[in-house]
Amino acid sequence: MIKYYKLDKTFGPVGTIAGVTLFIAGIITILYSLGGIVLIVLGAFVGFTSSGTYIDIENRRVKSITKLFGIIGAGKWINIDENSSIEIQKSDVVWRTYSKSNRTIDIADKYYYVILHKSRKDSVPLIRATSLTTANSEAQALIQKLGITKK
Repeated sequence: MIKYYKLDKTFGPVGTIAGVTLFIAGIITILYSLGGIVLIVLGAFVGFTSSGTYIDIENRRVKSITKLFGIIGAGKWINIDENSSIEIQKSDVVWRTYSKSNRTIDIADKYYYVILHKSRKDSVPLIRATSLTTANSEAQALIQKLGITKK
């Protein structure tokens, strides 16, 4: 059984809003000129591109992907071996944008990520959770299903 977990929007919340706005403007503009196609493609790329993870429990492998335009998945499968471990990391990301009146708007994202470590170089975020208890329960479920250790 393969499960998909959505992680993040690539360009953040501000990029998503801007991309969707460009996409809608392109749809409206395409009625009048073919230049709207450029707005549609650019808006779809910025507004809908996201990252996620596929977990194949039966074959013990994971695939970290980037969904281009929200549809096309690009990534490669990584096999899970005995040396793999799972860790929970806290993420505090702040997205900042400036308005025309030179005011800053900060959007804080505080999440917990369940991360698979295969070696010192290879680490794949598996699941994004809003609370530590949810992250711990998801990590415990993955540890039991995949038969790996927790850091």
